[in-house]
Amino acid sequence: MKLRIKKRSLLLVLICITVINVLVLVLMLFNPFAPKEIIMDENGFTPDTLIVSQYTPIIFINKDSSDRWPASNVHPTHEKYPEFDSQQGVKPDETWSFTPKNVGEWQFHDHLFPHRKGLIIVKKASMLQALFSKYFTKEKREEKITIQNDLNKSSQESLAKTYNSLKEYAKTNGTEKLWAHVLTTYGKEDGSQGNIHDIAHFAGKLIFDEKGLEGISICTPVFAFGCYHGLLDSAFTKNLDRLTDAEKACAGIDGVNSGSYHSCVHGIGHGVASFYKSKDLAASLRSCERLVEDAQNSCFDGIFMEFGREASGNYYKKDEPLFPCNTLNVKYQYSCGRNIPSIMMTHFNLSFKEIATACDSSTASIKNSCFTALGFLATYKGEGDVAKIKALCTTLSSEEFISVCTTSAAGEIIFQQMTNWPTLSQDICQTLPEKNLQNCLNFTDTIKKSYNFL
Repeated sequence: MKLRIKKRSLLLVLICITVINVLVLVLMLFNPFAPKEIIMDENGFTPDTLIVSQYTPIIFINKDSSDRWPASNVHPTHEKYPEFDSQQGVKPDETWSFTPKNVGEWQFHDHLFPHRKGLIIVKKASMLQALFSKYFTKEKREEKITIQNDLNKSSQESLAKTYNSLKEYAKTNGTEKLWAHVLTTYGKEDGSQGNIHDIAHFAGKLIFDEKGLEGISICTPVFAFGCYHGLLDSAFTKNLDRLTDAEKACAGIDGVNSGSYHSCVHGIGHGVASFYKSKDLAASLRSCERLVEDAQNSCFDGIFMEFGREASGNYYKKDEPLFPCNTLNVKYQYSCGRNIPSIMMTHFNLSFKEIATACDSSTASIKNSCFTALGFLATYKGEGDVAKIKALCTTLSSEEFISVCTTSAAGEIIFQQMTNWPTLSQDICQTLPEKNLQNCLNFTDTIKKSYNFL
């Protein structure tokens, strides 16, 4: 009798062990929380829409040649889902993991390339899934976050505090005083210094939240248009219905002949390209054509600049460096030419001389603006040094284009209000021969008057 009971007990134990092993095997084979992957490369996020259950690890894999920074909306605060933020750039060939627990639709973007966007839809886990998550998943997997630079993390935390401070300042004092506060605090920094462009971008968002499009009159053309960009990105998040209203608001700043007007309309171009996620150039350009004729080139210019920064890497062609300018209707080519040299440099690492050769081979409708843009590049590559800027511009093929490059460089120094810009811009003009000098000085005076930089 005792032997029979022992046999039954042993049989039950064996059955239980077998059932458990089968269940574990099934769960391993059909793991509802098997990690999902999102590839980050020159084309953005792949897939850019992902549906998962709670507790499913999502692994962001950087296959790009530059750092990537996945984070929840909104840019740049990431406040919709603060835990969904890599906190710093994920380096090429490295990964960052995130396990969402909050149910909902979570839009995200790349903090370093804000118009590369995606969506994660998180569905509620079933009771069985929740149980499985509790006992079988190891949430520590998501702790393998590749945060190796504490200084960068500290910097981002400091920037987050700045955003919160600006938000509180706007609540207490209003956004008009907020923008005055930003101008006072950051003085004459140009848009490439530190985080000032992002800070101005955030201020623009706050202005739109309070004032709508009418808030455009508060922004000013400093910090690389950051205020305009933030405001207009917010205005065109869902649709382009108020495109013409935005242009009228721009006209109300200093009039349609002012630099502020054209900088503002340039910002509209950024907003339009952002709406199309820098993927549909034709539709973006057609949208600009809804504006008055005098505004269209500035809008086109904003679109081409945004595409240069945010379009997928395979959109451009190294063996056809003037693409897409050379394929477009002539009415778009001037604005495209103003932006194509920076694309040649950033996407294909072409030298100044190689870019100049490509510009020289272009059609008349592209060539002049292409050499104008070389002046922009000379300003930055020359690091504000007169001798270096002169050396770059004088490598060009003719006296005419040397003059275009030099004059453009002098104007860019004023436009960006670089350190000691009043003297530096004049010194750049003085490198030209007498017959071209006055044209350069007249051009710089026009910019100063247009932007009230006197």
